[in-house]
Amino acid sequence: MHLLPHPQSDVTIHLNYSEQRGGIGEMSDNQGGHHGVGSANATIQTDFELSLVDASMIAILRGLSPDATTSIALELRSLGVQFIEVTIQDEQGELALRQTIQDWPTGPQRIGAGSIISTALARRAIDDGAEFLVSPGLSAEVIAAADDAHIPILAGVATPSEVQQAASLGLTAVKLFPAAQLGGPAYLRALAGPFPTMKFIPTGGVNFENAQAYLTAGALTVGIGGELTQPSGLEALRRWINRRTP
Repeated sequence: MHLLPHPQSDVTIHLNYSEQRGGIGEMSDNQGGHHGVGSANATIQTDFELSLVDASMIAILRGLSPDATTSIALELRSLGVQFIEVTIQDEQGELALRQTIQDWPTGPQRIGAGSIISTALARRAIDDGAEFLVSPGLSAEVIAAADDAHIPILAGVATPSEVQQAASLGLTAVKLFPAAQLGGPAYLRALAGPFPTMKFIPTGGVNFENAQAYLTAGALTVGIGGELTQPSGLEALRRWINRRTP
């Protein structure tokens, strides 16, 4: 398969290198009786985090056509990727998610939806068959939408206040974004200090060269963007997998 760069494309892979820590706590109800991750969904969320530890990575496909998204997703699956996230920032993204799910062979591999910034997007992604949600920021309403559908979610954080709020909503794994601009591995290490039961997935400015520094700093997974859209991207991924395989 020949992969060409796309000016508005981004592919992110999440590489796992951490052991499971902590559980998911209870939340207080908010307006309308909605909450974060409720006790009924706690097991689902915890199992998702455990499966991320066992999986080799999550691949995130962004800004590609439906055909390109499906093609790359199937190629990544052939390399052993267990989780693929398709972002739905626009109509093309929603079509890409829908087509990838429709063309996805039966098996344990799962397709999720990213860039979920509203409950409307969350519900459309769930209706299309997304098996997990990822959001760039922290929204109690989006978390509640995932909880209501009994599917897991990774919400985005950038500050200690947001991490504390995420914990109060019952989350024990969050997406740290944009990691490089926030201060890189040193920032991750400092942010994780007061939150020993929170697991972090840094994305933004992370690549194959600096990924290990984030993992050493305590990341559960690492998001690597853009490299897989290059002709040499899949080969770079193969080399990384080989280095990480015992």
